[in-house]
Amino acid sequence: MTPGRRVALVVNPVATKVRGGLQERVHAVLEASGCSVEVATTTAQGDGTRIGAELRGSGVDAVVTLGGDGVVNEVLGALLDSGLPVATMPGGNANVFARATGWPRGGSDAIEALGAVMAEPEPRVLRMWRLRVGGVERLIALNAGMGIDGETVEWVETHPDLKRRFRHAAFLAAGMAAARSVERRKPRILVSVDGGPEQEFRTLLLAAGWPYSYIGGRPVDLLPSVDFAGEIAWSGLLEIDAKTIAKVTGGIILGATRLSRSGASSGTARGRITATADQPIAVQADGEFLGTHDRIEIEPAGDVVVLTPPLKFRGPEPKLMPGNTPARDGKEADNREQPTTRPEG
Repeated sequence: MTPGRRVALVVNPVATKVRGGLQERVHAVLEASGCSVEVATTTAQGDGTRIGAELRGSGVDAVVTLGGDGVVNEVLGALLDSGLPVATMPGGNANVFARATGWPRGGSDAIEALGAVMAEPEPRVLRMWRLRVGGVERLIALNAGMGIDGETVEWVETHPDLKRRFRHAAFLAAGMAAARSVERRKPRILVSVDGGPEQEFRTLLLAAGWPYSYIGGRPVDLLPSVDFAGEIAWSGLLEIDAKTIAKVTGGIILGATRLSRSGASSGTARGRITATADQPIAVQADGEFLGTHDRIEIEPAGDVVVLTPPLKFRGPEPKLMPGNTPARDGKEADNREQPTTRPEG
């Protein structure tokens, strides 16, 4: 990046890794790259959206986020179709979006990658999706869902001490509890993809990119592989029973399954997805619980520009089971599962 350029550093100071002095190191790298740094700090939910909106047309040349997936979601949502490039430095716990777009997991490696990004930016245009629910709109930068994952996020948010203490184990325990809850209520969710006929499911999951999430260093490979290139992946569980719960949970732990191999129907969409339930069901987007609702709508939201590290910083490709090869650079892998529903045209 040309010396003298203005860079906005948007920081969540209470994010997991930021508390360890990462902000100072990021600031030093940006200044060493010849950038003029303007720091904006988030203190509450929604601050990232407000700050991102203020940065549109402000004259800054790039934005660097330092926090978890929450601040990334808010800033990207505010910068849709602005053309302002964003580097999403991993500063939280999971950092799914940063890692999915090429950032190293570790703090020191990410710092080195940031220096390379500032020296030779590699912009990449990604397609984002929008969730409409309860009269509000929410960006889907990573994933969203109605049913099991919504209840999982709700459980984790109401047990923050367990989340901090047990981390990934807490999410797996919450997922099993959520699955049992959905099994007892047996909701009916009618889902239409790209204007097609309605299909009935017990729970619905969506992902704008790959992977769906991570457990430690391993990607959770649940849905058809899309790579922020214009499609959104979806999977609907047909039934919630003990056998399905065991398969899904075991597959997540072992990294060896997709939902379409565990009593589900899966595919991708380019247009619109609607889901209408016979009862209020928990909904989440990018790890935030959005309440219980009986209808959601998903549609393309626009494009964002992200700055990705050079290939040498991205590490080895994740080891997956045969048939689970992810897409890269918007191209489908040859052995990708064929979706059950395809958009017309």
